[in-house]
Parts: sequence; structure tokens; C-alpha cells
Amino acid sequence: MEKASYFILSQQLTDKREVDYSKYVRKIDPRIVKDFLRSVVQNFCIKNGRVESVRFKNGIEHTFLYRGDE
Repeated sequence: MEKASYFILSQQLTDKREVDYSKYVRKIDPRIVKDFLRSVVQNFCIKNGRVESVRFKNGIEHTFLYRGDE
């Protein structure tokens, strides 16, 4: 069942152009989300309660910029 849920999660995220993640995450088992993130994300960098960057296991790092922080 867990592998099936993981597969469905992956398919849903790749098939849609826009996803309401907050709504979607509430519909599925939290363990599935946790396992999925662990399989994809290497590191989250959080400062003052804000996500500064996310490093993925494939080596790509996404850095977030917030308005008003200049």
C-alpha cells in the first residue's frame, strides 16, 4: 500500500502543471509525504523561520529570495 501511495504521489506531482500542495498534502498519509521528501531532498536551509534554500539529491539547489530583505 505504501509503495502504491508513493507511486500515486509521484504521478500526481508530475502530471499536473499546477498543484495545490497544501490541499494535496492534507489528503494523503503524512508518512508518504515524509518518505517522498526524504527520497528527493538532501537539505533544507531555514533562517528566521523562512526557507532560504533547498538542496535536492540530484545536486540542484534552489535559493529563495524574499522581497523586503534587500
